[in-house]
Amino acid sequence: MQPLINLKTKLQFLKVIWLLPCIGILIFLRIQLLETSVYQSGDRTITGTVIDIIESQEKTTFVMKAKEKIQVSDYEKHPVKLGDQVQVTGTLKEPENTRVFHTFQYANYLKSKRIMWLCTAKEVTVVKENTSWFYAFKHQLRSYLKKQNHYPYLFAFILGDTSYLEEEKDRFQTLGISHLFAISGTQVSIIAIILTNILNKPCSKKLSFFFVSLFLIFYMILTGLSPSIMRATFMYILLPIVPISAPTLLVILAVLLLCYNPFYLYHLGFVFSFVISFYLLLFQAEINKRKQYLGKLFQISLIAFFASIPILLYHFHELNIMTLFYNILFVPYVTFLLFPATILCFIFPVLNPVLTFIIQFFHLLMDIATQFSCVISFPHVPLFFYGLECLFVFLFLKSYYQKKCISILLICLFFCFHSFYMELFGKSSITMIDVGQGDSILIQLSHNKGAILIDTGGITSFGKEQQPFLVETRILPYLKSLGIKKLDYLVLSHGDYDHMGEAKELIRKIPVKQIVMNSGMDNELEKTIQIQAKKKKIPIIKMSRGILSLDHIKFYFLNSKNSQNENQDSLICYTKIEDRNILLLGDASKEEEQQLFYEYQLPKMDILKIGHHGSNTSTSNILLEKLNPTFALISVGTNNLYHHPSQEVIQALSENHIKTFQTKDVGSIKIELYSMRVTSFLP
Repeated sequence: MQPLINLKTKLQFLKVIWLLPCIGILIFLRIQLLETSVYQSGDRTITGTVIDIIESQEKTTFVMKAKEKIQVSDYEKHPVKLGDQVQVTGTLKEPENTRVFHTFQYANYLKSKRIMWLCTAKEVTVVKENTSWFYAFKHQLRSYLKKQNHYPYLFAFILGDTSYLEEEKDRFQTLGISHLFAISGTQVSIIAIILTNILNKPCSKKLSFFFVSLFLIFYMILTGLSPSIMRATFMYILLPIVPISAPTLLVILAVLLLCYNPFYLYHLGFVFSFVISFYLLLFQAEINKRKQYLGKLFQISLIAFFASIPILLYHFHELNIMTLFYNILFVPYVTFLLFPATILCFIFPVLNPVLTFIIQFFHLLMDIATQFSCVISFPHVPLFFYGLECLFVFLFLKSYYQKKCISILLICLFFCFHSFYMELFGKSSITMIDVGQGDSILIQLSHNKGAILIDTGGITSFGKEQQPFLVETRILPYLKSLGIKKLDYLVLSHGDYDHMGEAKELIRKIPVKQIVMNSGMDNELEKTIQIQAKKKKIPIIKMSRGILSLDHIKFYFLNSKNSQNENQDSLICYTKIEDRNILLLGDASKEEEQQLFYEYQLPKMDILKIGHHGSNTSTSNILLEKLNPTFALISVGTNNLYHHPSQEVIQALSENHIKTFQTKDVGSIKIELYSMRVTSFLP
C-alpha cells in the first residue's frame, strides 16, 4: 500500500513540475507584452483620466490613465480632481532606474503599478470634469481625510496610502515595522469581522458573507488594488468556496496575479504579503497550540520575522535582530490601539485628542526602541545564496518546533557565513558610481580591509538640487551591499557641488574615520561640510600633495597648486592596488595634466579616470600617449547641459585604442582589480 501512496505523491509532484515551465513562459510573454508601448519619449500632448493624486509642497503628482498609465509631475499645481479628464502638454520620458548595483530600482517599482511613463507637465487643462460617482466619492473622502489633524495615519490605514508618512519611513524600516502601515490581512480581517457581526443579526450567514465580500471588493478598488489587500480579500472570499487548502490557494492566487502583472515581483508589498502569509499558513498548527494571546503573538512574530529574512537581506542588505521583539510590542499596539483609534477618529473627529496621545506615545516607543537596535549587515551575494536561505528558513522553523538544536545551530552558522562573506571572499575593486553629472568613486580593498570614497556627487537633475537623494538611493545602499560599515577616508577632491554636494548627508548616515580636502580656498559648501565634520568629531586632512596609507596600500596626491579656481585645486590621486596602476584626475585641466609630467615619472596606467567629465579642457593627447591606459572611465550625466564628454576627447580615446566606459551609457562601472574584470550596470 505504501509504495502506491509514494507513487501517487510522485505523480502529483511531476504534474506540478510540468506546470512550472508553462507558468514561466506565460509570465515571460506577459512581460514582453507589457513592455511594448504605444508612446514615444519627447514633447507630447496627451489626454487621459486622473485616477490618483499625491500633493506635496513642491508639486502635485497625479496618475492619469490614457492609452497607458502616465505619472505626471505638475510643478504649477493646476487644480485637478480625481476622475477629471485632462489634457497634459509636457515632456514624456521612460522611468529610469538608479543604475547602481544592488539598489532600489524605481522604474521597476512603477512597472509593478503599471506606470510605464513619466511626464513633466508644462500645461494642464481640464477637458471634462469628473462625472463618475466612484471618483467623486474617493475625492470627497481624500479631501475629508486631508483636513484631519493626523491625516498621514488616516491615509495609511483607510486608503493604504503611505506617501504622507515619508518622514517616518526610515524609522519604520530600521525597526522592521513598515508592514504594520500597509493595509493587510489583519486590517481586512478586523473589518470583515466587524461587518459580519453587524450583518449577522438582520441577515443570514450566507447573505452577510455576500455583502461583506462586496464591500471588500469595493474597498480593494478604492485603495488602488494594493497586492496585500487583493491577497487578503480574495483569500477571504475564495477560501470558504474553493475545496483546496489555504497554502495551495495562496500559491495559485500568487501565480494568477503574476500572470496579470509580472512586475509585482518588484513590489515589496506583494512579496512580503505572500511569503509571510504562506509561512504562517504552513505553521498554523504550531501557532494554534499556544492558548495564550502573547504565546500566539510570539509565534506569529517569530515565523514572520524569519520568513522575511531572505527578502530583507536581498533588498536592504541589513537586518535588525531586535525586530522580532519589536513586533511583539508594536503589533498589538498598532493593531488594537492605533488602527482602531484612527478609524474612530475618522468617524468621530471629536476623538482627535485621544489619537494625538496614542500617536505621541507611539513615537516615544519608537524613540526608545531605536536606542536598542542591533543592525547586522549582510553583503550582496550570488542569487542562489538567497534561494538556499529561503530553504534554510523553512528548515530552521521545522527544527525549532521539533527542538533539533544542532540543525538550528548549523543554519545560524550559514547566516553568519553570509554576514562575513566579503571578509572571506571580497576582492579589491574600484567602482565609478553613477551619480548623474558628478563624480563618486569607491575603492574597496580585498577582504574588506578598507574603503575609500572619492567624492559624493550632488546633482541629480540640472537646475534642481535634490537633498538628500544620491546618498539615500545610490551611495549608501551600494556601500551596504558590499558589507561596508564605515569609510576609512572620504576624499573630497574640490568644492564643486557635483563632487561634494552630498558629503554632509553622507557623514550623517555612515561613520567616516577621516575626511581629506584640498588645501585651496574654502567656499561656502566646504565650510558647511567642515562644520558638520567637527560636530561628528571627524578629523579633516587638508592637502594638495601628500600620501595616505590604508592597510599596505598607499594613495599619492599629486597636485601641488593652491589657487582660487576649484578645478585647478582638484585633488589628483594615484595608487597601485593588485599591481594595477590607477590615476584619478578629478576635474583637473590640461594645465594640471602637463604639470604631472614635469614633476613625476608616472607609469603606464591600467585605469584612468578622465578629468572634468570628459570636457575639452582636459585629457590632452600627450596624457593619453604617455599613460596609455587600458581602461578610461568617464562619469557624466545623461543629456547634460554641458554636452560632456566632448567629441574631441572621445575621438582621442578611440585613436589611442583605449577601452572607454561612460556612466551615461552603461550606468555604474565596477572593475575587479586582480582579474581586471569589468562589470557595468547595463551590460
